[in-house]
Amino acid sequence: MARTKGAKNKPTLSVTERLQKANAELTELQEAVKAKKAEIKELKKEEKSEAQQVIMKAIEESGKTAEEVLAMIQRQ
Repeated sequence: MARTKGAKNKPTLSVTERLQKANAELTELQEAVKAKKAEIKELKKEEKSEAQQVIMKAIEESGKTAEEVLAMIQRQ
């Protein structure tokens, strides 16, 4: 039966070594998830800020005060 190329030269890792490797990979992935969550949080802040700027610009361009706009919204 033919063996896969290079199989005879590949050292076998012990269970302990494989466990350590798996734990290290898990830690690395957890750190990546944490970083991605922080990135998402910052992007949501930016999105909210941009939406607020659009609203403020629309209010300014309308010529009305913020109180007048709020009163119009509350009447609806």
